[in-house]
Amino acid sequence: MGREGRIFNFPKSFAPFAQHRVWRVRSSLAAVVDFEKAHPPAGSNCLCGGGVLGGPNVPANESLLFTLPPIRGRVESRELRMTILALPGGWTAIRVDAVNRPGTPSA
Repeated sequence: MGREGRIFNFPKSFAPFAQHRVWRVRSSLAAVVDFEKAHPPAGSNCLCGGGVLGGPNVPANESLLFTLPPIRGRVESRELRMTILALPGGWTAIRVDAVNRPGTPSA
């Protein structure tokens, strides 16, 4: 597993309710983070944090969490998690995980 795979691992407990995609763009980490913060999903709130991991041999990275309102009787909570990772040669990787946690059906 490469560096991207180690950083982009996703907790198994969310697996049944999550979908993810990964993109590579030729842009700096800062530019990608600024773009994503300026273009949040409609109706979302950004819980914007700092780096995901730090230390030797860990590239610059940042995480963003966008929460969305629940869907009554169907989805208890919804969120988009972004992990953004600086790659060599002016590239940046972006992983987006969409996580929906089912709600309790209303009677």
